[in-house]
Amino acid sequence: MKAAVQNELCRKNPCEAISVAAEEPLHAIQVFSPDEIQTILRNLDKPFGTAIALMLFAGLRSEEVMGLRWGDISQKEQVITVRRVVTRAAKGEYAPIERTKNGKVRYVPYGDELAVHLKQAQKTSIYVVPAVRGGYMTPGSFRRQYETFFADLPVRKLSPHKLRHTYATYLIRGGAELRAVQSILGYQSVGVTEIYTHVNVEDQRRAAGKLAY
Repeated sequence: MKAAVQNELCRKNPCEAISVAAEEPLHAIQVFSPDEIQTILRNLDKPFGTAIALMLFAGLRSEEVMGLRWGDISQKEQVITVRRVVTRAAKGEYAPIERTKNGKVRYVPYGDELAVHLKQAQKTSIYVVPAVRGGYMTPGSFRRQYETFFADLPVRKLSPHKLRHTYATYLIRGGAELRAVQSILGYQSVGVTEIYTHVNVEDQRRAAGKLAY
């Protein structure tokens, strides 16, 4: 909401007077299931598949995907430099801004799956996921293409940010350390990253079932 005020999306932050007690439990977050992920992966060759791959394999935010240029990707080292977002700028128009959500450049390593996809992706613009005319994409266009991508897939219609949640959740489920995930995602506090440790109820249930009394 603070960012919304700064970007002139609203005049006042309605959350300013809200206080959340530290002992309150964290709410479970929604992520795609393993079967849904496999369905998505089988369809990455569809239009807009590169944007989906960047969120699912690198945890990028949608505004970071919109601002990402080919020059920000080292395909040799398999590292993405996140330095730019598309956000509301002067006169209420959207434009690429050389800053990230927390104001810091971050480096996101990625694996072979995304490497293969990026090597095969068409390079028709300086932007990795360009608009139809070759420039940067705006949030409205991004949202429409996202919805079109999922329109005929037999998976839940979760928001783009849930792909980022899915990426982080399965990183931690695979054994990644919280601080490493914090750095990759660009969170200022490792405490924020801990929300992803609360979604493994089924894993915990299976583990508890192995009690050998």
